[in-house]
Amino acid sequence: MSKDNLGLVAYAKKALAEKWGYVWGTFGQLLTSTLLASKIKQYPDGVGGYKDFIQSHWLNRKVTDCVGLIKSYIWFNGSVPVYNSATDTSADGMYSRAKEGGPISSMPNIPGICVWKKGHIGVYIGGGQVIEAHGTKFGVIQTPLKGAGSTPWTHWLKCPYISYVVAEQKPEPTLNFPIHMTANIQDIGIVKANGVNDCKIGTEGKSKRLEMFSMTVDGVDLSYSIHEENVGDTGAKREGEVIGSIGISKRIEGITISVTKIPAGYKLQYRGHIEGIGTSAWCSSGQFCGTKGQSKRLEEIEVRIIKG
Repeated sequence: MSKDNLGLVAYAKKALAEKWGYVWGTFGQLLTSTLLASKIKQYPDGVGGYKDFIQSHWLNRKVTDCVGLIKSYIWFNGSVPVYNSATDTSADGMYSRAKEGGPISSMPNIPGICVWKKGHIGVYIGGGQVIEAHGTKFGVIQTPLKGAGSTPWTHWLKCPYISYVVAEQKPEPTLNFPIHMTANIQDIGIVKANGVNDCKIGTEGKSKRLEMFSMTVDGVDLSYSIHEENVGDTGAKREGEVIGSIGISKRIEGITISVTKIPAGYKLQYRGHIEGIGTSAWCSSGQFCGTKGQSKRLEEIEVRIIKG
């Protein structure tokens, strides 16, 4: 059965999820009273010194030591790990047998790389995280590679008994956000506009004011407020609600759109076409777009969703 770094990561994650315990000299076996007795005899200090703790915490659970976690994966036959003297080694032995490795500062960002310090070894799982059998009173835990709570690793290595493959990079899905707008435009009346990820409503070069506005964006929670002629700043309206006026010839002079919920990795931006100024710069959630105290009409609003 071919073993690789991605399989090692998955195996370590499984051990973490199953809350494996720690007993020196084990490699993923179920800890029975018989196995514990044999390990106490083999390691009277390293195991026998923790007998009470081990019995109360790890008995009848799978257990391992630090390098045993890696050997357990190497020896796993689909049902249980089966001991193999040819690949049996200590944490330090694993490091000395590795053909590739180096100082921790030079570690490549490859899930399944092993991290090492004298007498101890763990499995880097990616994302700045390590899974390690940390000690008798900890069991198998996840820790950061660096910083607070990390183990002071000094070196990295590629496990000499598995192959290393590059994880397939799946393309990031692109989400579509249908945008629906309604506006009342001077001398034109109520119009609607629809788009996916980008939509605009209003006019350019026709000297027509926006008087009323409403908008929804599928998958996004938002609100908007305007600065209105002879009114000033209005209260906020939720998506789909009408803001502004119809039939009383009051211009919208500016708008603020505030996003309260949007899928991770995306953001909403908006800009306006302003009398005597032209098209504004793009604004982000909560920023005011337009003018105040200059009696300038907002003639067009454009909204887009982008990654960022």
